[in-house]
Amino acid sequence: MLQKRNITFNTDINNLYGIFECIEYLGRQSKYILNMQSAYEFYNYSWRMPLWSNQVMDFWEVVELKHKINKKLYSDTLYENNWGGAWKDIQ
Repeated sequence: MLQKRNITFNTDINNLYGIFECIEYLGRQSKYILNMQSAYEFYNYSWRMPLWSNQVMDFWEVVELKHKINKKLYSDTLYENNWGGAWKDIQ
């Protein structure tokens, strides 16, 4: 006889956000973004996607959610480093 099992889901916001990121990466991006690269192949050009490297993906996997919201880590890095003075007069 089968026993009824209670299945619970961890609804912690960090876990839910991780699931969303995974679906976004594996679902939408892998279908549409990679498909656009076929234009390069048509003209016999090689192409790379450095932001999808294992090292970059591993890095973002462990970054806390608070740093991802509103591109906080990305924006903070640009302003703090100010490469070439590009962000000097921009608030």
